[in-house]
Amino acid sequence: MVALSRLRRKLEVLREDFTRADNNKRYDIEECLALVDMIRKDQDARSENQGANKKNLGDVSKGQAGSRDCL
Repeated sequence: MVALSRLRRKLEVLREDFTRADNNKRYDIEECLALVDMIRKDQDARSENQGANKKNLGDVSKGQAGSRDCL
């Protein structure tokens, strides 16, 4: 997540540079920023849905262990 934040910031700086230089590559950078936002949104959705929250991991004392713990 930290790398994604750094990438987003770098793309924002590049977009500003291209905008000031009136370079059409700024549109490519804007597309990259949109993709970064899509990745972050997907990561957030996955972390909410796949038990990233420790409350959803189960309690081993109640027999809710993973398959490797049962060996």
